[in-house]
Amino acid sequence: MRACHFALLLSPLPSLAFAQTPSNIILNGIESLPNKPFLATCVYTRTHASSSGVAATDAVTLRAARDSQGRIYAESPRALPRRLTASRPLVYLYNPTARAAYLLDPAAHAAQLTPADSSASGCPHTPNSTESLGARLLDHLTVQGVRTTCTLPPGEAGVATTVVVTEERWYSPTLHLFVLTRSNDPRTGETTRHFLHIRAIQPPPTLFLLPKRYLTAPSP
Repeated sequence: MRACHFALLLSPLPSLAFAQTPSNIILNGIESLPNKPFLATCVYTRTHASSSGVAATDAVTLRAARDSQGRIYAESPRALPRRLTASRPLVYLYNPTARAAYLLDPAAHAAQLTPADSSASGCPHTPNSTESLGARLLDHLTVQGVRTTCTLPPGEAGVATTVVVTEERWYSPTLHLFVLTRSNDPRTGETTRHFLHIRAIQPPPTLFLLPKRYLTAPSP
């Protein structure tokens, strides 16, 4: 889902504390907030070692949106063992009125309730450490960064040794959006999720509707 062949504009600014921490529901890096509509593309990139030992990069470009009600639409790639695919991507939907989040599988015409909370970190455990990275410019936006580190014990990580997972999240207080998330996991390589071409316009309302023909299952 992620990695770094983007041309990132990361010019240092005076260091700022990560003061404006999101407090609303977050789904796929998008904070649910009214009166902040947008449409954007979202590029997922993954870099991992190939069978020959040479680093291989895979990327897909999908869609993301938030409307004036704070509803969220976010496409997500299907993560296969060695690559990503945009073929009929999964779709996350969130409705703040019902406080319900769904994961849609268009290929199976199925929808499943999925957790949505105020935590944006992908760490499977409480992070061992959280470090403020200050403020930078990213795609002409001022963003505030945080790096988290998680340590997974042997066995639980699926390998015989301890695994250390790090994640950087760059949040725009103006857009209420984690514009860039970069994760490094020794088991899967480096992945990134990067929102681009962000337009402050009202998305089509049909994006946020749960298809009636989908079978709905409870959360696991």
